[in-house]
Amino acid sequence: STLVKEFRTSKAKRQIIISTHNPNIPVAADAECVLVLEFNGKNGFLANVGSIDSSMTANYILMIMEGG
Repeated sequence: STLVKEFRTSKAKRQIIISTHNPNIPVAADAECVLVLEFNGKNGFLANVGSIDSSMTANYILMIMEGG
């Protein structure tokens, strides 16, 4: 809760870049851009880029939140 509060306050003044496996952080911090990375067993790749308001990005976030 402390981090999210700080992210929300600071994002008005500066750019914040966060790398996390916890999908709750970008959702609670109201992230403006989320990059979804995936791994196919051999290579990592960018699966999606978008705001949390985008239905495709929201689906990726929900899959991770639900343990998918």
